[in-house]
Amino acid sequence: MRSSKVFNDDTPSPGGAVASTVPEPEPVITCRGPANRVVFTCAWTLVTYLFADDHPGTGVLDLGARVSPDGEFTWTAGGVQIRSDGLHLTPSGVQEWIAPWLLPQLQALVTK
Repeated sequence: MRSSKVFNDDTPSPGGAVASTVPEPEPVITCRGPANRVVFTCAWTLVTYLFADDHPGTGVLDLGARVSPDGEFTWTAGGVQIRSDGLHLTPSGVQEWIAPWLLPQLQALVTK
């Protein structure tokens, strides 16, 4: 859990403020999908966010939100069949749904 310092002016101290540590809100990680993949997906997502949190200048592009709108598993998104077998993406799903979203996001990251 991440934490940050906050100052509480209600506690008497020589400087007028006391530092205390309070937890910051954690990112919400939704773990839904076929039961046999949920544990792996949740673990991988958590590790990815923790890595990014510990490495300034890195971030996470949430592909899961793109392929599972509203956090629900789906075979189609944006009117395109995106999954072929419940796990792998279809070529048309990548070309028509993923790439048009992903490429501009990657470009924005490298031009920061």
